[in-house]
Formats: sequence, C-alpha cells, structure tokens
Amino acid sequence: MSLRTPWFLTLGLVLTLVACSSPETGTTKKKTDVIGFKELEPVGKEDASSPPEDTEPPVEVAEPPDTGPVTGPGAFGAPCTDGSECESGVCLPNGLCSKGCSDAADCLPGPEWTCGDGPNGAKVCLCTPSGAEACDGQDNDCDAKVDLTATCGQKNYTCQSGQCKCAPDNDCNGFCVEKDVDAKNCGACGKVCPKGATCDGGKCKCPIGLSNCETGECIDTTSNASHCGECNFACDPGTLCIEDKCGCPAATEPCNGKCLDVSGDASNCGKCGHHCQGSACKAGLCQPVLLVQSATKPTVLKVDEKFVYWGTTSDSLECPTSGIYRMPLKGGAPEQIVPNVCEVQHMQLWQGKVYFTVKSDPEKFVGEIRSVPVAGGEQPTVVVTDQAEPKGIAVDASGLYWVNFGNIKNAYKDGQIMALPWGESVPKVLTGNLASASRVAIDDTNVYWAVPGNKMQSLPDGKILKISKSGQGFDTVADAQSYPEFVAVDGKLVYWGTYGGGVVMASADGGAPQILGCCYGAPLNIELDAENIFFTSYKAGDAKGKLYRMPKGGGEAVLLTTDPAFYLTQTATLLFYADSGITKVAK
Repeated sequence: MSLRTPWFLTLGLVLTLVACSSPETGTTKKKTDVIGFKELEPVGKEDASSPPEDTEPPVEVAEPPDTGPVTGPGAFGAPCTDGSECESGVCLPNGLCSKGCSDAADCLPGPEWTCGDGPNGAKVCLCTPSGAEACDGQDNDCDAKVDLTATCGQKNYTCQSGQCKCAPDNDCNGFCVEKDVDAKNCGACGKVCPKGATCDGGKCKCPIGLSNCETGECIDTTSNASHCGECNFACDPGTLCIEDKCGCPAATEPCNGKCLDVSGDASNCGKCGHHCQGSACKAGLCQPVLLVQSATKPTVLKVDEKFVYWGTTSDSLECPTSGIYRMPLKGGAPEQIVPNVCEVQHMQLWQGKVYFTVKSDPEKFVGEIRSVPVAGGEQPTVVVTDQAEPKGIAVDASGLYWVNFGNIKNAYKDGQIMALPWGESVPKVLTGNLASASRVAIDDTNVYWAVPGNKMQSLPDGKILKISKSGQGFDTVADAQSYPEFVAVDGKLVYWGTYGGGVVMASADGGAPQILGCCYGAPLNIELDAENIFFTSYKAGDAKGKLYRMPKGGGEAVLLTTDPAFYLTQTATLLFYADSGITKVAK
C-alpha cells in the first residue's frame, strides 16, 4: 500500500517555499484576513504543573446556551485542534470544524461565510469575522452559531430569530418589564407592591421599620392605630398608636371617639364623662361652688331630691338663729325650718320628715329625738326623750337607730345602741356599756358602730362592732384599730377610717381588714356610691379638713378640694360638704 501525504501538509510546504523565495524587501508579509486554516501549535509544550510566570489564574466564565446540538465529534462546529479531528479535514483558526460545501448557501447565513477551496480542491466553508455577534440572523463572529452571543441594547430584550424582542418571561400585556424589580409587576404580571414598597428579587419588600400588612401600602406599626405594634391590631376608637402602644398623649384621655384634654373640660373633667354640674374644670378637678357662708357653724348635713339641709350650733343660751336650715340644691336663699335650737347634733331625712337630736338639758347631758316636716312650718314633735346625749341617727323602713353617747360622769363608758321600731313608743337597748361610740350605720339586718378606744395607746384598741336589729348576735367585725369613729356600710362590706390615716374595709361577716389607702390624716365622714369612697380628713396641726375620692377597690385618693371640709353628704352626682359654710362640688 502506498503512503499518501495529507493534503494540508503539502499545502503547508508550498506556502513555506513561496515565503522563502520572496525577495527581501525589509518588511514582513501580512497574513491573509481570510480565516480558512489554523496555524499549528508549536510541538514543544510547557509543563502543565508549572504555569508561566506573570500570568493570572483563569477566570471562570459561564458558558452561553447552545443554539443547537452538535451531531458528534468532527461535525461542523465541533471543537478541534487540527484538521485530522474534523470530518471535513479543516479545523478553522477559531478551533471549530468546518464542513464541505458547493456554494455559500450550504454555509451559515451572512457575508462572513463563503464557500472556498479546501485541501485537494475540495470546497469547504470559510469565514471572515466582521465583529462581535449581532442579533441579525447571521454568524458574525464565525463561531458556527447564529446569534449565539448576540445582545440587545434594550433592557429585558433577547435575540429571537434574528430580531431583538422582549423576553417571553418579561412580556406583560405588550409591555416589556423586569419582574425582579418592577413594583407594578413584581414576580408576576399585574402584581403591584404596596405603596412605599420596592420589588426585590420578584418579592415586594417594605423599607426597614415598615410592615406589609396586606393593606396596599407599607405600614408604620409604631404609629398606625389600625395596626399598632403588629399587623391587624387595632386600637380602641378615639385612641392613637404611640410608640407601638394604643393610648392617648399625655394630659389627654380617650373619650367619645377622641383623645380629649380632660384637664379643663367641664363635661369631661379629670376623666371621660365626669361632668362638673355647672362649675368650672381646672387641672382635672371640678371647682367647688359656695352655696352659703353660714353665720352659725354647721354641725350636720343631709340632702334629698331638691334641698340640702344642715343643723347649726351656738355658744349662746339664746340662739334664735340656730336650728335647722335648708336651701335648693342649685343654690338660693337659705330657709330656717327649725328655729331656736342651740345645738343640732345629728339628723336624718325619712319620708318627708327631718329627724334630729338635741340636748334637752345640757347640764344633765340629757337629750331627745324630734321630728319636723321637711318644709318646716310646724312645732317639732318629740319622738323619744330622756336619752343620754343621743347621736348618730340612722333610719330605714324598720325604725330609728341611734347611739346614746353616755354620761360624762361615767366617763362616757355607759353608751348604748338604741332602736325604736316604727309603731312603737318605747325605745329598746340593743347593747350597752359602750365607750364613746358616736355614729351608727345600718343594713337590712344589722347595726354597725365604732368604739374608738384610747387614742394615746401604743397598741391600737379600737373596734368595729355589730349587732342584729333585734338585739341578738353581738359580734366584732374588726379589732386592734387605731381610733376609728365613723363607719359606712355597702352590702356586706364595712368601711371606716383610722387615726393613722388609713381607709379600711372588711367583710361584715368577719375576716382580715384590708387597708385600701393611706395616709390621709384621720379620715372621718365617709360616703359611698357604686364606684367610689368619699371622705373628709383632718391631719394633725391642720385646722382645715380636706375632701378626697378613692376607688372602692383601693388605690391613691384624689384630693377634690383644698377648701375646709368636715361634714359630708351626697346626691347621685354632687357632694355637699360643710365646715364654716355649705359648699357643693361634682363627684
């Protein structure tokens, strides 16, 4: 078999001879611009384990996607290092196999590709690059791939069939968008991010400090009343969201759907709904209204639906101006309904009458209980007489109840709790031998009173006692109390004040007393309503009593007025108090 020299070696030898036979002109011949053949690499190679000096490590580049499968090794477009690896016998200078052709139509489209002579006269596809690959349906860079690396100048456009078109994933109803960052098409066509949000990686994101609460906008949960502290946590109507918490600014309070300044609102004074009943509101307190500056000192105070009543005292033996007065709750001229009584010690109102105690014989410490119609105009009727300085009347549908303070000759240790059932004329002694009891309170079944004890004792010895209205079941509600004087009853709870300034409560059925608040001098007169305890209190060295309001459950008391206050009574909305005059103030 004869050996045949490959055509490309013969062709290389011919080219070499031509180059050697050329005349020397002092210039080097220029290689043709037509890429038809690749020069062979030098035979000697550097050690692969020792990279050349002053070279940088290779940079990894992502491979572009292929535009079509390669049929196999040596096929058109397959990688090669020399022609022996190609079916056509031609390895193009860019390291890709060529292919045979009869004319340019058999090659790739574009002026870069031509059908030219190959070895042994065979026609092969040759290519002259015109530049970087462009999106024109041609192979501009001679990589045997049409438009493979072509780029489009418009954002989100790709090369499709020789034309720059919007990438299918970015086409939203004819608009080319970037779903990774488009806030109106974030991750999907028509998905709009909330107001203030941005689109990042196809997901809507609110700025730091704001939350996406699915409301169509980014929410500041530190100040949004519908999303306070967290999404969908709504504040009560009228309140604000302040630093993640529902409430109202300082000096304001939620009221009727707003945050109101309750420091000066006469309809909402100190708290929502607290009406001053015609007086002004200042610093959150309803201001007192002086009804009358009495010429004679008030000693007791009571009210009914229309009038306020008070008793007076006089140091004179002749006391025509002393007695019992009344005036309208709204104010007006005082009216004397009982004259010529030098000292009214206590009184109560019941079914259109005023029941009151007087000293009938001051030298013998003997007194009586009288009654008169609330409008006056009649001589008082004696209800009971020959009582040992009666005080502290209480009255209900079952009868009259009072304390006989006792005789000074017996050091007031012969005090009694008395009762006069309606329809009877002779009073009953429920219990006796009491020391200095001065007030009683009643509920449906029992009578309650305080025995002060000795104020100077190092260990308190005062007591709160009770007995049934029939005189049975004498019992101690609380002992070891510091000089209690006045008691008030509400259901099954008993309230009183102590000399140490405490307001105390205990169950009428017994149990440990509970101090509701301290320390307010010496709480004395106590009135109760559904929510609060009202009391007057004197402090040592303070000639003026003060009026307080405290929640029934206990806590800090509110000073309602700095006016002198001692005797105390109430309506549903007003407190009336007396010291040297008669004053009213909203509760």
